[in-house]
Amino acid sequence: MCIIDSPPSVFTHAVMSGLREDTISTECYYRTGCVVNRRLYVGNVKQKTVDSPLSEHTYGDRMLKSVSNRFDVLPDTEFIDVNIKDGEDIIRLAAFNNRLLQFKERTLYIIVVAGIEEYLEAKFDYMGITHPEACVVTDVGIAWVNKTGAYIFTGEGRPQNMVSGKIDKDEWASFITDNSIVGFDPTTMQFMVVKNCTSMSTEGETSTTGDMFIHNMLTKSQRFV
Repeated sequence: MCIIDSPPSVFTHAVMSGLREDTISTECYYRTGCVVNRRLYVGNVKQKTVDSPLSEHTYGDRMLKSVSNRFDVLPDTEFIDVNIKDGEDIIRLAAFNNRLLQFKERTLYIIVVAGIEEYLEAKFDYMGITHPEACVVTDVGIAWVNKTGAYIFTGEGRPQNMVSGKIDKDEWASFITDNSIVGFDPTTMQFMVVKNCTSMSTEGETSTTGDMFIHNMLTKSQRFV
């Protein structure tokens, strides 16, 4: 009689590839994405799935994650649905300090990414964005704008409104448009908001006063230019 102290291990395709047996597709089109803990997270996707195996279907509020260290492999089975069918599409994904921020049109969801697990930490109404470039990742946090304010999330706690109590709410709401975009200069620590990216002046043209807002992250000073 032969006794085997260490039986051979059996590796299935699912174990070796990191894919589930019911996977339909490993690629997709997506509108936004970011890398967290060696995985690519994408949102607002178009892909073949078990519900639509023959043709690609658009899932505006769906988020997928890739196989670890394989950013080009996005199985349709690895989806993370956060409050789906709420009538809002995912506009932007951004990450900071192991937190994944999912911006929808009106709502912000903060998701903790811990290893291979994710869980919803918080939901904030009226903190969504309408333009994907209305959000920027800085070295001190994620900053974004909408008609209710200019916000920053530093990695924990509730996002802070940088213009609250400093700028009249109606004045701010009239300044921000659906095409407002933002930027960040790390050398001066200035957070900049362009009122409307579709009507920016070109070189040699004169811009209208009030087309841009600048907030200094260090001094907290603010001005329209």
